[in-house]
Amino acid sequence: SINVGNTAKMVCNVTDGQITWLKNNKTLPKDDRISVESSNRGRESVLQITNVEASDKAIYTCSASKGEERERASAHLTVYEIPVIFYMFPTQFVREGDTLTLECVARGIPKPSLTITKETSDDVTRDVVIEAEEELQGDYQIKKTVQVGLVTREHVGRYTCAASNNRGKDRRTASVVEVIDGNWSEWQPFSECSVSCGDGRRTRTRTCSNPAPLNGGISCPGPYTQTEECMLQSCDYEPVFTLTPSNRRVTAGDTITLVVVVNAEPRANVTWNTPNGPAENLTPRIQVFQNNTMIIRDAELSDSGVYTIKASNSIGDAETSVTIIVEGEPPKFTLPLENTTVLTGSPFNMSVKVSGNPQPTLQFYRVIQGSSMKLPSDALPGLTDEVGASYSIETASQADAGEYYVIAKNTYGVETNKAFLKVVRATEPAQVSILVSGPLRVVIGERVLIPIEVSGVPKPEVEWTTHGDEIEVLPNGTLVIPEMSYDHEGTFTVTVKNEDDTDSESINIIVVGRAPEIQSPLPDSFTSIYRNTPFTLSVRVAGLPLPTVSLRGPTGLMIPVSVSMAPEDLHMVVGSADIDTSRLENSGEYTITATNIHGQQVETFELEISSDTSPPQFTSTVHSIQLFHGQSGIVQLDLTGKPQPKVTIENRDDYNVQVKGDRVIFTKVTSDTGGVYKLLAVNDEGQNTAVIVLEVSGEAPQFVGTFPNVTLPHLTSHTFRVSAVGLPAPSIEIARISGDVQTVFNPQLYTSGTTSTASLTLKNPKDSDSGWYLVTASNEFGEVSTQAYITFTPVFKRPEFEIGLKGETIKQGSNHQISFVVSGVPSPKVRLLKDGERLTLYKESHADGTRYTHDIRTAQPSDAGLYTAIATNDHGTEQSGAQIYIRPTYDTHVFTQTPLDVTLREGSDYVIIALVSGASKPEVYVEDGDGEVMEGGSTRSEGGNVWMFTLLLSDVKMEDAGTYVLNARSDQDSTPIQHSFEIKVTADSFTTDGMTQPTTSSPETTTFDPFAYTSIYITEPLPENTYVTPGKFLSMEVRLSASVFGKRDLFLKLVHSDNEAEDDITDILSYEIHEEGWVDESRKTSKMWRVEMKLPVTKSLLTGRLRLTVRDYQSSDSTETRLIYEQTVRDGPPIFNPKPQSVTAQSGEDVLIDVGTIGATPIEVQWFKLEEDSESYTDITDDDRFEVHSNGSLSIPEIEKEEEGVYRIVIS
Repeated sequence: SINVGNTAKMVCNVTDGQITWLKNNKTLPKDDRISVESSNRGRESVLQITNVEASDKAIYTCSASKGEERERASAHLTVYEIPVIFYMFPTQFVREGDTLTLECVARGIPKPSLTITKETSDDVTRDVVIEAEEELQGDYQIKKTVQVGLVTREHVGRYTCAASNNRGKDRRTASVVEVIDGNWSEWQPFSECSVSCGDGRRTRTRTCSNPAPLNGGISCPGPYTQTEECMLQSCDYEPVFTLTPSNRRVTAGDTITLVVVVNAEPRANVTWNTPNGPAENLTPRIQVFQNNTMIIRDAELSDSGVYTIKASNSIGDAETSVTIIVEGEPPKFTLPLENTTVLTGSPFNMSVKVSGNPQPTLQFYRVIQGSSMKLPSDALPGLTDEVGASYSIETASQADAGEYYVIAKNTYGVETNKAFLKVVRATEPAQVSILVSGPLRVVIGERVLIPIEVSGVPKPEVEWTTHGDEIEVLPNGTLVIPEMSYDHEGTFTVTVKNEDDTDSESINIIVVGRAPEIQSPLPDSFTSIYRNTPFTLSVRVAGLPLPTVSLRGPTGLMIPVSVSMAPEDLHMVVGSADIDTSRLENSGEYTITATNIHGQQVETFELEISSDTSPPQFTSTVHSIQLFHGQSGIVQLDLTGKPQPKVTIENRDDYNVQVKGDRVIFTKVTSDTGGVYKLLAVNDEGQNTAVIVLEVSGEAPQFVGTFPNVTLPHLTSHTFRVSAVGLPAPSIEIARISGDVQTVFNPQLYTSGTTSTASLTLKNPKDSDSGWYLVTASNEFGEVSTQAYITFTPVFKRPEFEIGLKGETIKQGSNHQISFVVSGVPSPKVRLLKDGERLTLYKESHADGTRYTHDIRTAQPSDAGLYTAIATNDHGTEQSGAQIYIRPTYDTHVFTQTPLDVTLREGSDYVIIALVSGASKPEVYVEDGDGEVMEGGSTRSEGGNVWMFTLLLSDVKMEDAGTYVLNARSDQDSTPIQHSFEIKVTADSFTTDGMTQPTTSSPETTTFDPFAYTSIYITEPLPENTYVTPGKFLSMEVRLSASVFGKRDLFLKLVHSDNEAEDDITDILSYEIHEEGWVDESRKTSKMWRVEMKLPVTKSLLTGRLRLTVRDYQSSDSTETRLIYEQTVRDGPPIFNPKPQSVTAQSGEDVLIDVGTIGATPIEVQWFKLEEDSESYTDITDDDRFEVHSNGSLSIPEIEKEEEGVYRIVIS
């Protein structure tokens, strides 16, 4: 009998003949899962079926034949499957009167029974079986369905689907949840007026709670608030200063800003008085602005004193003052140094002037090779408010060239001014550069400057070759064209020359024009005025050349237009014309025409001259408009009257409401903007009134998308996002409901326009975090809620040993069962190894997972060893290991390690080592070739009923050669167990494979004795640094040499140290030891070993050091590595982790060269292959024969001989 998914193995032994396997007396089907292997020269045949399926149930027959003789043996394979419910209806949301279908499907072998129950709670909570329609789906699958035609509250609750057979059971739960729509409560009383005086508002509210929407029910429609206007009393009061300036000290030349804020009703008049009189009578340095701010620029000493500010209105006065003290001013250069170029041998003088209070001191310096040298200077005479100094050189030389600077300082500051002196030889060639690039495009009529840079000694003469008239050349050589015309278009050349050389440079100038453009202002397309009302047309027209402007009336006559230059734009004219409105026949269409050489533009408008007059008249006295929060809108007034009435708003002064003509414009209204607006229309004939009622509404929140019920894996962080729209954008709250307890979260809220998005991250949730999650979105216009049931369950789980392997000592000859329990989703594949060899396992269900067992029958010493269980699924691999020891019976001892025959050099030392297993401490001794018992041996316990015997032979002599007998016995043994071995001794040479090799050094200088015991030595230690990531496995490998005969003679210890604290973590280390041959094949005294280790990385193993110690029975060696949290290097340069390893493969195999990288992403990976002929590398990253994976690893499918070689990987 076997469960689905396990491996079935059947063994058939025959004395002779050909073996054939049959299934139900038929040939075995072709199936990759079925294999047959033969051994013992064909006398034993093993049929193995991996991943057993239901169809594998059958009678299997082993048929042996030889000639005409035939023999058969059969076995029945019964397949079972633990029930699995692979479909359970999800949580259902229903309203009363809905229809409802609940389905549950299960599978198992034998076919399971299936029930659907509902949890009820009268006095005691219990499950009631629900009648359901049953449907058989094949031999091993069953489906049950519950149909509800009319849902009532009795159908709401928690349902359970349970499946069971004789191999186990499974159960799933889901809920039917009632959806309730929301309804409004009664209006609450109005609130108090929002202000104690003046116009205010009061509000009343209602809630969507009668009932509140539940489980995704519809929220209540309409607003949840109402607002109306209110006024308690008027608000006149005397001025009060709410902000006054503080006394201050300033330095002469600073800017002083004084600000006061006054509250008063009606508005107060504020006056300023300075120490020198009223502020309005002072110089332009002192200005007072309408926002009650005074600014004093370039403060002087005379500005010191008390400044008084007075505020007055019809109710009363208020006064405040501030004291300003203006102190001296820091130095300021009024005549600074200038960079100067002089000829060799000519005199040179540099002068400065500085202002300041008190008068600054001056000191000249020169910079020589990075150091400053003081220079003497002369004071400039005749200065009163300034101080000056000069420094002179009678005859300038090249040595005088360099940097000069002056420091001016007084009590209030220090100023530095520097310049460079250039000393040139008597003549330098003339050179010129035009400082603007060409071609130069210039609009006609513009002023043009073409600057140049000229050098040369003596100073060169400058000459321009130009086009057109009225061209000016400035003293520095700059060319000036005051007004660009078409005559100036062409190439301009500047030539400079002195007695040493001549140089020239040219630039091309292109003249561009501009077609006429009538810009502003133009009359409306239709304008109505009364007879004899003055009407002047004024338009601005741009163009190059400047355009002409004409105006034609409705009778076809040209109307004179006065044209003048626009002061702010040289390319624009202003045309004005007075239209005669005394004649009604002047009504009609008027045409404005602007013309220049580049084109023409025509605009028209209609003018109506009327003789009728009438008072203002609103067709409708009440205008209504409804806008959303933040929206803009226009009310078009249906208003008549001649002349055109002027409309104003009497009772409101809102910044976002304006009247333009017969339109009232509302801009980005808020709830405060809503209300009644009184309109007053006035003209020469009278006035009239109307009102506008503005209702500001918003959009109640609505959720975007759904917030579904979900089942998620626990212990894994999850982020939920839910969005809602509304006007204004709503706020969003998220809460978890558990019984009567509501836990409110603070999600991150993002708002864009009318949409709000809440993001909630649950870090490592547990099963207890499952429940109803309520999301509420609200703004001033409503509230909406939705909820979902979130279930956190171990849907995916990496393998875990709920009960691991346990180290034990078993009595020889007894029966013993090894067991362990594994959990994981999906169910892990499990193997049990003993010293690397796979063992048979049986499994059965367990409350915490699956229990696996292996039977040891009539235990023997060969059953002792390291047992390792390995569990693997899609989400990881876990291991559990333990050492099993066999305890012999009290009267039995067994040698588990004995000495070998050896040849020793005369004078060397040799240790005789033996291991004996037995319940009691044995008596162990060695007899020499003469039968004498040798002295000096010792026996000590190694644990697990294992005893180690050692005997040291010192200074071996020739007469020590012979056959030795190793004896071991207990107190109950009458006859000892024995083992014989031979020791040969050579004087000056030793024999290997029949060849004599001379001794190359004396025993006294030999550092390595190939015939004696050698200590453990780690040849390939752990790396200096190891990068680790929590939750993953750390793989490590070391190589070592040791004088042991089997891997069971090597013992590992792993210690983690951090902050001087050490922790032995050997119990969580999984490892395998591999023998790799002799260190010296000719001498065979020490072997090479490779140790592969795997360590789960916990949070405590992210830093610190690991120390690995490997020992045998006489010596040990250690290696260490420093742990570095991989995250700390993710933002650095790329490194390999791990590095690629060399690979040996057979032709036709799929080869994977595994590699890992760490560093700032993205990391670019390139693979290269060394070409043997050219000794150069070829990039194979994009070669179709190879595949480079996202982690950098390289795959070579079906490798061929020519792909053998050296590969290089480069990461950047």
